[in-house]
Amino acid sequence: TDNPPGDRTTGDEPTIERAQAATSLGHECRLQGMLAMPLVATSLAELGMWYTDAMVVGRLGNVELAAVSLSGLLVWEIILAGVAVISMVGVIVGKAFGQGDRVASRRALQQGLWVAVTLTPPAMLVTWFLVDALAYTNQDPEVLVLGEEYLHAMVWAIPPMLCYAALQHFLTGLSRPFVITGTVWLALPINLALNYVLVFGA
Repeated sequence: TDNPPGDRTTGDEPTIERAQAATSLGHECRLQGMLAMPLVATSLAELGMWYTDAMVVGRLGNVELAAVSLSGLLVWEIILAGVAVISMVGVIVGKAFGQGDRVASRRALQQGLWVAVTLTPPAMLVTWFLVDALAYTNQDPEVLVLGEEYLHAMVWAIPPMLCYAALQHFLTGLSRPFVITGTVWLALPINLALNYVLVFGA
């Protein structure tokens, strides 16, 4: 057979890896389950990080918990807006993977990383001045002061999080979600340990 677009191999070389094609409805459900369950486990681990952060900061006091919770949710909404754009990487890579087109898969990841880099400055700028907007919502002044400190630290998490999103959707498109799941679950205890060190000054 002819080589698929983007496959620069010759007929004598091994066949390029492709996505599995379902042969029946049951097979399709199994393939979807193998992709979906690790992603569900990843989402649970990410939620675990948020709950861990809340429990640790909550021991400092009500004001601290309110500041981190309010600011954290707002900055997360900004990050999610960028992730929604970058998520197209998974769609493009999935199509290329199904066609056996390695070049298109790599190009999609590169473009996704460039999009992440492009979205980073405006996202950081909005986050930096977000507390100024919150001042018009009659929040507790102590919450705003602590929230501003938290947001000014969180801006530096935006670049790696957007780049991580591109890599995450790239691996999902390649039907390798277990790599993401293992990484996030490994990060969960590390996050708890760093929380203890950084929040309580250990």
